[in-house]
Amino acid sequence: MFTNCSRTVLVESDSLIGVKALETKALPFAWGSYPAFFECCNLVSLFDVCVVSFIPRVDNSVADTLARYSRVSSVNSRCLLREIAPFVAIAL
Repeated sequence: MFTNCSRTVLVESDSLIGVKALETKALPFAWGSYPAFFECCNLVSLFDVCVVSFIPRVDNSVADTLARYSRVSSVNSRCLLREIAPFVAIAL
């Protein structure tokens, strides 16, 4: 699956709960996204080194805007940043 790829990954998130859950591999009680969490844990285990860190949303505005655009526009394929809505490219 990951041939000729880096064995190190850095995951940055503005969800402190998500970061702590990935670090401890324990999901908070009644957090309703166990299937996605389980998949993330499986993906993390494929790397030799995985660093998960918290980035406050205010410091993560470009990624937050891109993720919001992806959700609203149902983007589910790879594309170049210039192919995304201009308001995202302007934020860079």
